[in-house]
Amino acid sequence: MRYALLGVFVLVVVVFSLLRPETYFTWLNFTSILGNQAITLMLALAVLVPLLVGEFDLSVAAIFGFCQLLVVGLLVRSGLPLVPAVLVAIVIGCLISVFNGILITRFGVSSFIATLGTQTLLGGAALAYAEGQVIQGDLPAAFLSAGQDDVGGVSLIAIYALAVAAVLWFLLARTALGRRFVATGSNREAARLAGVRTGRTIMIAFVICGFLAAVAGVAIAAQLGSGQPLVGPSYLLPAYAGAFLGATTVTPGRFNVWGTVIAVYALAAGVTGLQQIGVASWVEYVFNGTALLLSVILSGYAARIRAWVGGGRRRVTNQSSAFTASEEER
Repeated sequence: MRYALLGVFVLVVVVFSLLRPETYFTWLNFTSILGNQAITLMLALAVLVPLLVGEFDLSVAAIFGFCQLLVVGLLVRSGLPLVPAVLVAIVIGCLISVFNGILITRFGVSSFIATLGTQTLLGGAALAYAEGQVIQGDLPAAFLSAGQDDVGGVSLIAIYALAVAAVLWFLLARTALGRRFVATGSNREAARLAGVRTGRTIMIAFVICGFLAAVAGVAIAAQLGSGQPLVGPSYLLPAYAGAFLGATTVTPGRFNVWGTVIAVYALAAGVTGLQQIGVASWVEYVFNGTALLLSVILSGYAARIRAWVGGGRRRVTNQSSAFTASEEER
């Protein structure tokens, strides 16, 4: 079961390659999938972090959309230099997440409600800032190159997304902070009693989420070469579908980075194949929605199996320890 999704991914590629070898099984198609799904991957990695600590962030797509508008607006309207404009957009994304974290950890607001409210506020703020129009103008060549260039046909955006995945994997799997995330998400009260400052851990998780969403916003602004006031909402469902489906593989029952990477591209491979055999455009939404529902069910099932196996191992260990102790007493 651990690599079942990877097997499904390979099967999808094989099936559609046989059905459409002239268009599907090509380097151009594969690099196109890599590039087209890079932003979705970044946002799936962003939502993964709050999910690890047992919270939801429904504002991630709104932060992403607002920051892509903001960076273009700062460059075009305010005449800010490139580096300060990018930094301001990223800092704003982090501050929005700090606001979410304060609502959740200090005021006890449900993360679902808090981030849903923030999402609505940001949607209105984005429309107001853009005045309902696409923000366009002369953007720095370096900014556009960072979003539109490629290496061997692989877009720089895809390389950025995979680099973010590698850094996030190291943070979650190889640092004390990652262990605190897992402990907080697994059993918050037990983690608190063990000395984990769960409120601070949740706050850090939301800030990382906001940072990644803002980075994705800057990246897509460079890719599009303009600020789009309505670009964010369509990314929310695919991001959560990727994160939940990723929890069924590599480390079943736990949200994890490489499972999310596999899930995002497995979904993209399926959607691309369906499009190439001529299905209607609405199938993509049905496909992603179905994938999200199934992934939630499967990830919950995997988590229960993980807990059951872990509990069984603990019982065996305890029984062995008790047996050893009794033997020593004799």
